[in-house]
Amino acid sequence: MKEQRWINRTVLGDLQGLKTRVAEDLKRAEKDNDVIYLLPVPPKSELKILERANMVAPKPPKEVVDGIAMLGPNQPFGNPLFEKLVPYAVHQAASIYADRRDRLVNQSIIDDLEAMNGKIRDIL
Repeated sequence: MKEQRWINRTVLGDLQGLKTRVAEDLKRAEKDNDVIYLLPVPPKSELKILERANMVAPKPPKEVVDGIAMLGPNQPFGNPLFEKLVPYAVHQAASIYADRRDRLVNQSIIDDLEAMNGKIRDIL
C-alpha cells in the first residue's frame, strides 16, 4: 500500500488480515467452481439405469375391502342405513338383478350386434 505511513498500524494489520482472508476465500471458491460446475457431463450411454424402488405398499383398510361383512346388528358399522325403508335383502337382490341384466344384454344383444356389424363391413 502506498499510504502505509498515514494509516495506523492496527488498521493496517486488520487490512492485511482481510486481504489474506479474501485471497483464501477466492482460491477456495475457484476450486469449488472447478470441481463442481466445470466437470464434463457424461454421455447418456455412460449413465447407469436407475432401478425401480417400491416406496409404499398398498394396504387398504379392512373396512374398505370387506365392508359388507361389517354391516349387521352386532357389527362395527351397525345396521345398513336404509334397512328400515327397504330391507337390505331387497337391495342385494336389486344389485344381483342389475348385474345379471347387464351380462345378459351384453352376451345376447351387444355381441350379436357387433358380429352383424362386422358382416356388414365385410360385405360393403
